Amino acid sequence: MQAASLATWLWGSIRGTQGPVDTPAAKFASPLNSSPIVNRDNGACSDRRIASMARFLESVEKKGPVGVLREFKKVDRFFDTTASHRAFNANMAKNRYSDVPCVDDSRIRLRLGATQHGDYIHANRVLPPFICTQEWMIDRNLSLGPTQHTVHDFWRMVFQERASSIVMLCRPVEEGKSKCTIYWPENVGEVCRLPTLTVTNEGKDAEDEFNTITFRVELNPKYDAASDCFGGEECRPLTVKLLRWIEWPDRSIPDQKSCLVPLRILDRVRGGTTIVHCSAGIGRTGSLIAIEMAMQRLKTGRYVAIDDIVRELRCLRSHAIQTDTQYLYIHKVLVEAALQLGAGNLSKSPRIRASPACMVPPSKDSLTLPSSARNAGNSFLKKCKSKSELF
Repeated sequence: MQAASLATWLWGSIRGTQGPVDTPAAKFASPLNSSPIVNRDNGACSDRRIASMARFLESVEKKGPVGVLREFKKVDRFFDTTASHRAFNANMAKNRYSDVPCVDDSRIRLRLGATQHGDYIHANRVLPPFICTQEWMIDRNLSLGPTQHTVHDFWRMVFQERASSIVMLCRPVEEGKSKCTIYWPENVGEVCRLPTLTVTNEGKDAEDEFNTITFRVELNPKYDAASDCFGGEECRPLTVKLLRWIEWPDRSIPDQKSCLVPLRILDRVRGGTTIVHCSAGIGRTGSLIAIEMAMQRLKTGRYVAIDDIVRELRCLRSHAIQTDTQYLYIHKVLVEAALQLGAGNLSKSPRIRASPACMVPPSKDSLTLPSSARNAGNSFLKKCKSKSELF
């Protein structure tokens, strides 16, 4: 058995017996990660978060951009051989891409309208508050009528999961190809009536990098939600915000100036269930979720290895992270964030107006990176800039 397939089998076996796997426990036992370290600049004692960030920055600088790209080639061979895709295979008409399977164990099962419209949607829960999904389109067989629109399935999921945010990372048309149907009412006050739900556009807000549309989603008066075991709080009208960031090219990465926009988006949506999609829901979508998974590790002082994160994510959402440059972009965003957080000035930076709550330092001195770590991070970013063709 080749090394790559053996590694895949081992990872899948662990996942099959223990559920989604976090980074190996042995790595958490590192002295750098498990105990306070001394800040070489002033001798002050820092906490595990600083140790985690320092170790991450130093490991990334050691690999360099070329090493990171090379690492992705190994990660990209990973596929969870224990995963099943029965629902995906049984609902091909509702899948935009036939080669992007939907994992059974983590898939969202629709209850609202399930009796008449089925329980399938190409969507997976990857973190307790985050759901990855494909874009939504009119069913290929238009003669089936509105009850067969995957757009209807999408809004059923939004309402059922009580989502507070939707993050859209693609344009409706990219490079002359249709990437996403306009699945929402575009004008303020406009109403979209679906078999079980009504969606109303309640207004738009424009910001520098992305814009936001607010919707009210409520059950149709004639629809009997009790038939699908819905009732009480589950039936209340829902307010949900759609955040559209359209500066991320398909199978590529945003420009240099947009490196911290993902952190702004994540800051805006934390605290409630968030549905994230691009076209297939694996490249740009997977990259954003990987950034969030890494940030959760950094904020709790855990070991951060992006290759482990991608493998874990792919056990929940097949083929997450599509290209080596997306993989490199994840590293670059995290290095930028760690440097600003470690300098204690992330909230003051004009490049990121809203400071992520999980990254607010509890005191002035507790999140000050050692100079060696800062130098490592800056060195990595400089190497990235010298290889501008990668961005």
